[in-house]
Amino acid sequence: MLLKVSFLKETVFSELSTMKTHNQNTFKKSFIVGTSNGVKKITTEEIVAIMSADNATFLLANNKINYVLSSSLEKLEEELDSTQFFRINRKFIINKRFVKEIQNTTHVIITVTSNQNLKISRSKRKTFLKWFGD
Repeated sequence: MLLKVSFLKETVFSELSTMKTHNQNTFKKSFIVGTSNGVKKITTEEIVAIMSADNATFLLANNKINYVLSSSLEKLEEELDSTQFFRINRKFIINKRFVKEIQNTTHVIITVTSNQNLKISRSKRKTFLKWFGD
């Protein structure tokens, strides 16, 4: 009986490990966005932030151009790698690569659009600081 439980335990851990590895590789790596000339591929490394405004979702790229996306922030939050991207409030998901400064643990300043002071929601501050420190 002990051998059976041990084997079952190893099998379950092996399956969980496989699932975890598989899930880590399923994050979205790029987006196809519309431009005035057609379409363009934007990689996740180029994304400064994603914002929701006026019932639309916009991808803010490091080339200082905003692109319209057809997905909601909720869906994008699930599709993006949570080690790189964090939803700081109801309107913004930011890329850790472009965080320039954190002011008083209440605001984050991102590069490229450094004139923008983005507020971190009160309920997410502690989680954000832990995420940013990792």
